[in-house]
Amino acid sequence: MEFNDIVINIKKKRKILFDWNSKCLLDLINIFESKSQQEIISFIFPLLKEEIVSLNEFKPNFLYQQAYNEALAYLNGEIKLPIVKQDILAIHALAKEEKSPILVAKYHALAQGLSTIHVKEHAMGFIFYDLTAFVLTNGLDTSKLEEIIKKLGNKLKGNKAL
Repeated sequence: MEFNDIVINIKKKRKILFDWNSKCLLDLINIFESKSQQEIISFIFPLLKEEIVSLNEFKPNFLYQQAYNEALAYLNGEIKLPIVKQDILAIHALAKEEKSPILVAKYHALAQGLSTIHVKEHAMGFIFYDLTAFVLTNGLDTSKLEEIIKKLGNKLKGNKAL
Protein backbone atom coordinates (compact mmCIF):
# COMPACT_ATOMS: atom_id res chain seq x y z
CA MET A 1 0.00 0.00 0.00
CA GLU A 2 1.09 3.49 -0.77
CA PHE A 3 0.98 6.18 1.92
CA ASN A 4 2.85 9.05 0.21
CA ASP A 5 -0.30 11.18 -0.02
CA ILE A 6 -0.92 10.69 3.70
CA VAL A 7 2.64 11.82 4.48
CA ILE A 8 1.99 14.97 2.42
CA ASN A 9 -1.28 15.59 4.29
CA ILE A 10 0.55 15.24 7.61
CA LYS A 11 3.21 17.73 6.51
CA LYS A 12 0.49 20.16 5.39
CA LYS A 13 -1.14 19.73 8.84
CA ARG A 14 -4.47 18.79 7.32
CA LYS A 15 -7.25 18.06 9.81
CA ILE A 16 -8.36 15.01 7.84
CA LEU A 17 -5.57 12.87 6.45
CA PHE A 18 -7.58 10.43 4.32
CA ASP A 19 -10.11 11.02 1.55
CA TRP A 20 -11.64 9.47 -1.58
CA ASN A 21 -8.31 9.88 -3.41
CA SER A 22 -6.10 8.24 -0.78
CA LYS A 23 -4.07 5.63 -2.63
CA CYS A 24 -4.00 3.28 0.35
CA LEU A 25 -7.82 3.16 0.33
CA LEU A 26 -8.44 2.55 -3.38
CA ASP A 27 -9.16 -1.19 -3.02
CA LEU A 28 -11.43 -0.56 -0.02
CA ILE A 29 -13.28 2.18 -1.93
CA ASN A 30 -13.78 -0.16 -4.89
CA ILE A 31 -15.35 -2.77 -2.60
CA PHE A 32 -17.42 -0.06 -0.91
CA GLU A 33 -18.82 1.23 -4.18
CA SER A 34 -20.09 -2.24 -5.10
CA LYS A 35 -22.18 -2.50 -1.92
CA SER A 36 -25.76 -1.46 -1.26
CA GLN A 37 -26.72 0.99 1.46
CA GLN A 38 -28.09 -1.90 3.57
CA GLU A 39 -24.79 -3.76 3.27
CA ILE A 40 -22.89 -0.62 4.25
CA ILE A 41 -25.15 -0.07 7.27
CA SER A 42 -24.55 -3.69 8.35
CA PHE A 43 -20.82 -3.09 7.98
CA ILE A 44 -20.64 0.28 9.76
CA PHE A 45 -22.85 -0.21 12.83
CA PRO A 46 -20.54 -2.68 14.64
CA LEU A 47 -17.68 -0.23 14.00
CA LEU A 48 -19.77 2.56 15.49
CA LYS A 49 -20.26 0.51 18.66
CA GLU A 50 -16.48 0.21 18.97
CA GLU A 51 -16.10 3.95 18.36
CA ILE A 52 -18.57 4.73 21.15
CA VAL A 53 -16.60 2.56 23.59
CA SER A 54 -13.39 4.33 22.57
CA LEU A 55 -14.94 7.79 22.86
CA ASN A 56 -16.32 7.01 26.31
CA GLU A 57 -12.80 6.09 27.42
CA PHE A 58 -11.54 9.50 26.26
CA LYS A 59 -14.49 11.71 27.18
CA PRO A 60 -17.74 10.08 28.33
CA ASN A 61 -20.98 11.53 27.01
CA PHE A 62 -24.49 10.02 26.91
CA LEU A 63 -25.00 11.60 23.47
CA TYR A 64 -22.92 8.97 21.64
CA GLN A 65 -25.12 6.05 22.69
CA GLN A 66 -28.30 8.10 22.41
CA ALA A 67 -27.53 9.00 18.79
CA TYR A 68 -26.63 5.37 18.03
CA ASN A 69 -29.90 4.12 19.56
CA GLU A 70 -31.88 6.74 17.66
CA ALA A 71 -30.19 5.75 14.40
CA LEU A 72 -31.25 2.15 15.01
CA ALA A 73 -34.77 3.32 15.85
CA TYR A 74 -34.84 5.26 12.57
CA LEU A 75 -33.72 2.16 10.65
CA ASN A 76 -36.54 0.21 12.32
CA GLY A 77 -39.08 2.87 11.27
CA GLU A 78 -39.75 3.93 14.87
CA ILE A 79 -38.71 7.60 14.55
CA LYS A 80 -38.20 10.17 11.81
CA LEU A 81 -34.81 11.31 10.49
CA PRO A 82 -34.92 14.86 11.96
CA ILE A 83 -34.77 13.42 15.48
CA VAL A 84 -31.57 11.50 14.71
CA LYS A 85 -30.16 14.38 12.69
CA GLN A 86 -30.30 16.65 15.76
CA ASP A 87 -28.02 14.34 17.72
CA ILE A 88 -25.68 13.79 14.77
CA LEU A 89 -25.33 17.56 14.41
CA ALA A 90 -24.77 17.83 18.17
CA ILE A 91 -21.86 15.38 17.86
CA HIS A 92 -20.39 17.48 15.04
CA ALA A 93 -20.82 20.51 17.33
CA LEU A 94 -18.79 18.74 20.03
CA ALA A 95 -15.97 18.54 17.49
CA LYS A 96 -16.09 22.30 16.92
CA GLU A 97 -15.75 22.92 20.67
CA GLU A 98 -12.99 20.34 21.21
CA LYS A 99 -9.30 21.25 21.33
CA SER A 100 -7.87 17.73 20.99
CA PRO A 101 -7.37 16.88 17.28
CA ILE A 102 -7.81 13.20 18.15
CA LEU A 103 -11.22 13.78 19.72
CA VAL A 104 -12.22 16.12 16.90
CA ALA A 105 -11.52 13.31 14.41
CA LYS A 106 -13.32 10.73 16.57
CA TYR A 107 -16.42 12.94 16.94
CA HIS A 108 -16.56 13.52 13.21
CA ALA A 109 -16.03 9.80 12.61
CA LEU A 110 -19.00 8.89 14.79
CA ALA A 111 -21.25 11.56 13.27
CA GLN A 112 -20.29 10.52 9.74
CA GLY A 113 -20.87 6.85 10.51
CA LEU A 114 -24.30 7.54 11.99
CA SER A 115 -25.17 9.61 8.91
CA THR A 116 -24.85 6.42 6.87
CA ILE A 117 -28.52 5.79 7.71
CA HIS A 118 -29.47 8.26 5.02
CA VAL A 119 -26.42 8.49 2.69
CA LYS A 120 -24.17 5.45 2.30
CA GLU A 121 -21.10 7.50 1.35
CA HIS A 122 -20.94 8.87 4.88
CA ALA A 123 -19.55 5.47 5.92
CA MET A 124 -16.34 6.35 4.10
CA GLY A 125 -16.31 9.61 6.07
CA PHE A 126 -16.27 7.47 9.19
CA ILE A 127 -13.26 5.58 7.83
CA PHE A 128 -11.42 8.76 6.79
CA TYR A 129 -11.84 10.34 10.22
CA ASP A 130 -11.24 7.14 12.17
CA LEU A 131 -7.98 6.46 10.34
CA THR A 132 -7.01 10.09 10.89
CA ALA A 133 -7.59 9.63 14.64
CA PHE A 134 -5.45 6.48 14.52
CA VAL A 135 -2.55 8.35 12.88
CA LEU A 136 -2.88 11.27 15.29
CA THR A 137 -2.74 8.82 18.20
CA ASN A 138 -0.09 6.37 16.94
CA GLY A 139 1.85 8.17 14.26
CA LEU A 140 2.11 6.90 10.71
CA ASP A 141 2.51 3.21 11.48
CA THR A 142 2.10 1.98 7.90
CA SER A 143 2.16 -1.72 8.76
CA LYS A 144 -0.61 -1.29 11.34
CA LEU A 145 -2.60 0.96 8.98
CA GLU A 146 -2.28 -1.59 6.21
CA GLU A 147 -3.56 -4.28 8.60
CA ILE A 148 -6.55 -2.11 9.64
CA ILE A 149 -7.43 -1.26 6.03
CA LYS A 150 -7.22 -4.92 4.97
CA LYS A 151 -9.45 -5.94 7.90
CA LEU A 152 -11.99 -3.31 6.91
CA GLY A 153 -11.93 -4.60 3.33
CA ASN A 154 -12.41 -8.19 4.47
CA LYS A 155 -15.32 -7.21 6.73
CA LEU A 156 -16.91 -5.26 3.91
CA LYS A 157 -16.45 -8.09 1.38
CA GLY A 158 -18.22 -10.56 3.63
CA ASN A 159 -21.08 -8.33 4.65
CA LYS A 160 -24.67 -9.07 3.66
CA ALA A 161 -27.67 -6.79 3.96
CA LEU A 162 -29.71 -6.79 7.18
